[in-house]
Amino acid sequence: MANMKMPNEYKQPKPQGLGSISLEEYKKRQPKDTELDKEQQGLGDISFEEYRERSFEDTELGQILQEHFAVEPETPYVIPMEEAGLYGFELDEGYEGIQVELDESGKYKFYQLPGEELKKKYEEEKALYEEALKEYENWVAALQAEGWNVDEEGFIITPTGERYDPEAEKEKTKEILKEFEAQTLPTLPEYLQAAWQFNYDEEGEIQYHAVESFFNLYSDWQSQQVAEFETETLPYLPKHLQDMWQNVVFEDFDPTMRIYGLVSIDDFNKEYERWATRQTAQWDEIYNAFSAVYEGADEAYVAELISKLGVDDATDEAFLSDMREIGRTDETEQLLRVLNPGITDEDMARIFGEDEERLTTTEMALLNIDYLWKNLT
Repeated sequence: MANMKMPNEYKQPKPQGLGSISLEEYKKRQPKDTELDKEQQGLGDISFEEYRERSFEDTELGQILQEHFAVEPETPYVIPMEEAGLYGFELDEGYEGIQVELDESGKYKFYQLPGEELKKKYEEEKALYEEALKEYENWVAALQAEGWNVDEEGFIITPTGERYDPEAEKEKTKEILKEFEAQTLPTLPEYLQAAWQFNYDEEGEIQYHAVESFFNLYSDWQSQQVAEFETETLPYLPKHLQDMWQNVVFEDFDPTMRIYGLVSIDDFNKEYERWATRQTAQWDEIYNAFSAVYEGADEAYVAELISKLGVDDATDEAFLSDMREIGRTDETEQLLRVLNPGITDEDMARIFGEDEERLTTTEMALLNIDYLWKNLT
């Protein structure tokens, strides 16, 4: 039952991550036009103010711009890359020209024009951003569908009005998953351990959609374990453990539920392990006692012998005959005391035939096999 333990993170706490961006990032990164943001493209190494100080309007470029905007004031003027240097511009890497526009006040505005590679890179980044934004919006919609919400500051509001920081919850979830990875994962089947590796990207960051898929797989495995436990192990456990199992709450256990007789899976596991530990110690004592009398007997032989004592008359007769044949020794006395700690010297005398009464299977009652099975099951 070691693998029956269900970690606290079996059901992930809400929220289940924010995707690739937080609300603050979302607020800072509102969707933009498909063109690159001109204000972010820089002006090369010469500003408009520097051009004015140089009597820009009297320069060759100044004359060209005056003539262009006099005819087409709404149409930007483009300075090709090969000409930009002639006018004192130094383009940043990836840009291929200068675009000049006339603002509302009649002043020139200079912008670098991105090349094809830069545009391609931007489009790729924009696609990733839009995907992340869609994921974020879907996440918010899923929260709202369950009665949760997100306020303007990025804090999550629970259905009961509690307010907490999703980023803090994200870190908390990471810690829970690390604990699961260290303590529970090594006890799981190899296929689950292999599946866990897909929870991380190339940079080692946790991918929450992969984690959700893993825990679905883990949940299926646990359900199978529960079914096997109920058919193969539970029927052979003592009544107090069988009764306890019927009151196990697997998910969302609240300690106050114990008032009503309900228990968590951890409660059951602890009681089961206490019982199993006692059983192991009891079995070791019984096996050592039998093997001291029946030299060379292995565990399978002792287990079969015990299973028939008090049940099969032939086995009972053979066992009692063995005791009389071997005689009363420290080893045989210890074996009988293990089978019945309350056995008396008078009982011993009858079993070993010391009172010269005829030895029959009725002496089996002196071994109190019911006691043995009560302590073994």
